[in-house]
Amino acid sequence: MPPAAIRSILVFVRSQQIEGQTGLPLGASAPERLAAAALVAVMAAGSLAVWTAVPAAWLWLSAQVGGSNQFSFLVALVACPITMMLAVQGLARVHDAYLRVSGRPAALAPRSAWLRPISGERGAGKPRTILDVFMIVSGVLAFLALGAWLALYAGSPLTGLGI
Repeated sequence: MPPAAIRSILVFVRSQQIEGQTGLPLGASAPERLAAAALVAVMAAGSLAVWTAVPAAWLWLSAQVGGSNQFSFLVALVACPITMMLAVQGLARVHDAYLRVSGRPAALAPRSAWLRPISGERGAGKPRTILDVFMIVSGVLAFLALGAWLALYAGSPLTGLGI
């Protein structure tokens, strides 16, 4: 992970600890702390895998099954987002387990848009969770890695056209 991404995660965790929204109670045992740390590691690795490993696995699988058959890549194009959504649901369950282990209450359900005041209150939304931060940071990192790969290693699609 780049230092800026690590720094933003640490700033978030520290701000949440100051506000008392995350971290374990003072009397938490060593197994509880270890379980919470393991769940955080699973969330971090899983959120990165959603953006990288799942699409790569579908592309590899479609290439193995169909070769250059365009239908196999179409199947991967449809199945990949479905698999990503299922993986995110799994990560949400891991996050719920983290909340139970850490003794924190689950976040309240967001209010419907028609119940919110029109006066412009924007700051009263649901607070960010550690899973939200992991998903955002890993998505940005995956997007930047894709851009770097396209710019540096992919080559130009126009090379074979003589342009």
